[in-house]
Amino acid sequence: MSTDLITRGKMLITSEYGRKKLYSLLIKILTKNIGTVGEVISFIYNELANESISIEDKILLENFQHFLIKFNQPNNRTTMDIQTQSIELLAVHLAKASPNYESGYQGEPEKLREYAKRIIKLINDCVTLQKSEYLANIARAVIHHEIDANLFFKLGKCITNLTEEDLEFIKVNIRENEIYYNDYFIEDFLAVGLLYEVDGGYTYSPRAFELGRYALYYNYDKRIEIPKKFPPRHQALFVGNKQQINKV
Repeated sequence: MSTDLITRGKMLITSEYGRKKLYSLLIKILTKNIGTVGEVISFIYNELANESISIEDKILLENFQHFLIKFNQPNNRTTMDIQTQSIELLAVHLAKASPNYESGYQGEPEKLREYAKRIIKLINDCVTLQKSEYLANIARAVIHHEIDANLFFKLGKCITNLTEEDLEFIKVNIRENEIYYNDYFIEDFLAVGLLYEVDGGYTYSPRAFELGRYALYYNYDKRIEIPKKFPPRHQALFVGNKQQINKV
């Protein structure tokens, strides 16, 4: 690996601007193809032994390393034989897969940088290796044209905003027409769009099944099927001075 890359990385991480500079380095890795992915992973591995960086930065580095490994070779448990494709490919695919014309991808470095920053923010918010692996799964779904940029960031929000225990609960319990009433997790799941209100309770939304299919079970033999029909939603309508509940 380039000695210059290691030296530059150490200077950035140990400077007074520490975390800001670390983010700057990772953005460059994402958008400018500084070395191969294997070189970047080896660089991160070396940096994890650097006692001068903060615990928060070590967590970010570990998650970033794990994300890169699982994004490139999901079944590989080591840093050996990592493909040399650039992570830039993900940013390009996100821009091309965007469902609107605002992405405007024509190879502009600044557009790649914007997507890179959003990816880094998600990785930073994952906190755990397992959640960074889920993020790598939806990233692979993007480059395989299974989901678009909009869904990638929505599912990324679900992964980062929920606990591992919440995600494991969904992984084990998700099924069609399951109705919940007063369970402790309802409020958290509603906040990220994984449940919606039906007659007498709450049921899993299409996004919950997308999370299961593209994040939680993406590298398993078992695949989550997304139902073609879902129970009707309920909404409160006011008729005169009375509240009426109608199916929609």
